[in-house]
Amino acid sequence: MRIQLVVTDIDGTFLDSQNAPSHGAVEAIKAIQQLGVHFTLCTGRGDPSTRPFIQLLNINTPYIVSGGAAIHDVDKRNVVKQHLLNYDQIAFVVELGIANACEIFLQTALDIFVLASDDFWHEVNTWEWMKGFPIDSFQRIFNWQDAPIEQVIRMDYFQTPEILARLNQKINESNMGLEAVMMRRNVEISQAGVNKGSAVETLAEHLNIPMKHVMALGDGSNDVAMLRKVGLPVAMQNASPAVKLAARVVAPSSDAGGLAWTLHNLMSGNFEHILTVR
Repeated sequence: MRIQLVVTDIDGTFLDSQNAPSHGAVEAIKAIQQLGVHFTLCTGRGDPSTRPFIQLLNINTPYIVSGGAAIHDVDKRNVVKQHLLNYDQIAFVVELGIANACEIFLQTALDIFVLASDDFWHEVNTWEWMKGFPIDSFQRIFNWQDAPIEQVIRMDYFQTPEILARLNQKINESNMGLEAVMMRRNVEISQAGVNKGSAVETLAEHLNIPMKHVMALGDGSNDVAMLRKVGLPVAMQNASPAVKLAARVVAPSSDAGGLAWTLHNLMSGNFEHILTVR
């Protein structure tokens, strides 16, 4: 049994707490790629802030964005799979968000549209995809119907933790066919059943790789579904207890070079004794 595909989260896994590449990660990724192992990213980020990493790391394997709502083929430059929200779902999410004074993202497979206050819009324009590299591809809208509604795959709320927790529950208890995941500062909303776990399954099938030969690394709430699906799930030390419970291995934190530690142990065969079929 051997790992043929490594899938990693970005924030808190590939990137450290300073939004810079975790120590030794870039070199370790190059080394694993040279061995012929597929390496790719699976992130809650939209495509505009993910694509630069694909270029930085010279990734050729399809990558997953928007928490599993879309998979992109690097070579063919097309969308392998996407899960579209319908008009009623989008209207429900927008109306609920506006009623609770949320800042709202509407994501398509390629773009992010921002329905937000002036203050939040100015904040968004200070965000960086990586330390020292600003994101310049957000698009502001003033009416949600100005976004290409027929292409929306994911939506996000930004508000206080208390309000987000309540909205997260309300979305999941609605009968709208939606799935919400609460993150540190936002709630991610997609079609029910669409998450990082389902996306990694689709990607592995696309590559003809059994899930028992897949390793995944993550630290956030939206990584739990992915870790529960793969043969070798790895949580970072900086992950929440729920994420660690879904893992077979807890690596050092992203600040301590956990991704590089994991890949070097994989290449040296130190994980062989825990590779089991779930």
